[in-house]
Amino acid sequence: MTDNILGHIDAGTKLIDNQGELVPEVWSAKMIVARENYLVAAKVVMRADDEVANFGDVIHFPEVGDATATEVSPGTDVSYQAFNDSEVTITINKHYESSFLVHDRFSAQTKYRYADKKAEKCGYALGKTVDSAILALYSSAANNVGSGSAAISELNIIKANRLLDSADVPADDRHFIIESYGKAQMNDIDNFVQYQITGKASPAVTTGKRGYEYGDIWGVTVHVSNNVPVEAATPAVVHGLFLHREAIGLAIQKGVTPEKQRKAEKLADLYVTQVLFGVGVLRSDHMVDFRYSQADAS
Repeated sequence: MTDNILGHIDAGTKLIDNQGELVPEVWSAKMIVARENYLVAAKVVMRADDEVANFGDVIHFPEVGDATATEVSPGTDVSYQAFNDSEVTITINKHYESSFLVHDRFSAQTKYRYADKKAEKCGYALGKTVDSAILALYSSAANNVGSGSAAISELNIIKANRLLDSADVPADDRHFIIESYGKAQMNDIDNFVQYQITGKASPAVTTGKRGYEYGDIWGVTVHVSNNVPVEAATPAVVHGLFLHREAIGLAIQKGVTPEKQRKAEKLADLYVTQVLFGVGVLRSDHMVDFRYSQADAS
């Protein structure tokens, strides 16, 4: 009798004990979607999307030089100044796509909203590409702090702020982007987490979920993203980005837009998502390459 039962077992069942019980295997109604890093860099840089919304491949940003004051002498003409004006440019030359096919048979037989979930992941992949392109510009920073062999220190945060102050960078709209090890190290700094010192609710209480702005220290907003570049070493060196918004410019000409197309010859639907953008340094002295070790806080 057992042999007859075994001869009719379907692929979706399995024999699990000596009594011959047949137990069906079940697929959960909930899909486990790959975890995503927070995208923060595009939120803290100068945006110029409108400039290239309809045409163009290069944006020119005029840069007006400083003026000087000249002492007035009675009876003499004023001194005309020749400004040392220049420009910086951003080229719209980064074009990426993320696509997939969903076969008719699979679409008809699956109970999952597979296409919707995959389209979301494609959009995220392109958003991460934009974020990573911004964070990679740490190498163009005019200054750096930290050797990369030690954790984030409050002294280096103060130094990074001083470097921006020395360049007459506005005190507002300053940001510090770190990754998970940096977050843990920041939690070890009293002036960042203790209410009796800062007068603000600790990130340990607020959890920093509003746009993933994790907290503030010395007038600088801290953000956390695992897209921050990490240089291979022992321990690994993290290149956090300490910047004012005007340090970097970003122009997205064609946003992260999904499209669906019928592919009859393949009996499938094609889903394509793309982004066309440009990114570049506007003011290198408005940002600091903040180096720290990828090690747990001591």
